[in-house]
Amino acid sequence: MSPISFSSAREKMKKPDDLLGDSNYFHWSSNMKMTLARKVLMTHIMEMKSRERSESDWEVKDMKAHAVIAQELEVEHQSKIRHASTAKDLWDTLRQYYNKRNLQSRVALIRKLHEFRLEEGSHMANHIDRFDELTLSMEALGDVMDEYRKMTIFLGTFSAEYE
Repeated sequence: MSPISFSSAREKMKKPDDLLGDSNYFHWSSNMKMTLARKVLMTHIMEMKSRERSESDWEVKDMKAHAVIAQELEVEHQSKIRHASTAKDLWDTLRQYYNKRNLQSRVALIRKLHEFRLEEGSHMANHIDRFDELTLSMEALGDVMDEYRKMTIFLGTFSAEYE
């Protein structure tokens, strides 16, 4: 029996909401917003100062929000946010780095969406989920598609045997 290296064991332990990079930033940020909302800390990533009772109360909650986000990041991503002094600074830094709303990102995602096909032997539910992920990623880049456009593209994901 061969020993498992630390890195391969760590890879197996990755949670679905780990920030892996720009490929899953949209899902990671949604999950993190839910985590912060559950802890009543989400306002700290939405605005610089809240209408809290006191400055010290706001600072304590902001430090908590900052810690919640930072602790959920792998070391490789923490280097990007070391300079962030508030939870909002941290959040905005991650968004600017991973949610690149540039033409190259948009073109790559559009290409991926239009080349997306139902894989032989895969389940329809999985196919729909993967399609939804792509359309949500498009929305994260600012390209909100109406239902007609989504349906048109989705119907194009099937092979001729589904006609």
